[in-house]
Amino acid sequence: MAPHYERLHQQVLGRPAPRTPQDPTVQMFCLIGYTPAEAPATPRRPLAAFVRA
Repeated sequence: MAPHYERLHQQVLGRPAPRTPQDPTVQMFCLIGYTPAEAPATPRRPLAAFVRA
């Protein structure tokens, strides 16, 4: 995904992908559609690992 992320920033912002927290960034970048072949499930973190209540 890195080459796509880099190209997206060049096309949308006219600059490279962010290198520091102060650099502007595209807030949402996702793939939409179906894979050409079956793909394994991705690992998921438990909700408690990143949400505090």
